[in-house]
Amino acid sequence: MPHFYIHIMSFLQKIRQQETKPAHKTIKIVGMIPVYSEVDIIEESLTHLLNQGIDLVVLNNGSTDVTYKICKRFSTKIKLYLSNMLLLILS
Repeated sequence: MPHFYIHIMSFLQKIRQQETKPAHKTIKIVGMIPVYSEVDIIEESLTHLLNQGIDLVVLNNGSTDVTYKICKRFSTKIKLYLSNMLLLILS
C-alpha cells in the first residue's frame, strides 16, 4: 500500500471516530421564585440556590416587608422583577 494511502485512511478513520462521539450538551437550570413577604427565608434561599449554580428569576409580588430590599442586594446575581400580580388578584 502506498504511504500516502495509509495517511488518508488514518485521517478518515479519525474523522469517523469524532462523528460517532456524542456531543457534550450543557444543561442550564433556571429557578423562578415568586415571593411575597418572605423576609424570614429569602436571603438564605437565594444564597443556597446561587451557590448551587442555579440562575434565578425572582418575582416580587408586592411584598409589604423588606423582602424586596433583600432581593435587591442580590440584583447583580439574579433577575429581579416587581410584579403587581397580587394587586390584580385583589382588585
